[in-house]
Amino acid sequence: MALDGTWKVTARSLMKKYDGVVVLRTQGEKVTGTVTVEGNTVEIRDGRVRGNEFEIKAEVNILGRSTVTVKGNFDENTMSGTMKMGIMSMKFEGTKTG
Repeated sequence: MALDGTWKVTARSLMKKYDGVVVLRTQGEKVTGTVTVEGNTVEIRDGRVRGNEFEIKAEVNILGRSTVTVKGNFDENTMSGTMKMGIMSMKFEGTKTG
């Protein structure tokens, strides 16, 4: 599936730009993998894909434990969508690198 692979992603808040790497694997509608941002890697704990839409969730420890929910769309080489953590929300874009 086109979602499988390594993605270089960039998210922007009002104050900062975040660069990261997302490694995704699919099995049917299930998505697993890792998310690495600012040197911290976390496992995806809940992920789904349907058609060209995906949603993944991961637990992070930023000022306490929080769940990050990432929802987006993808095609063969690009992805985009929204990341939400608590009341914070930011848009992201990504390019497949492998």
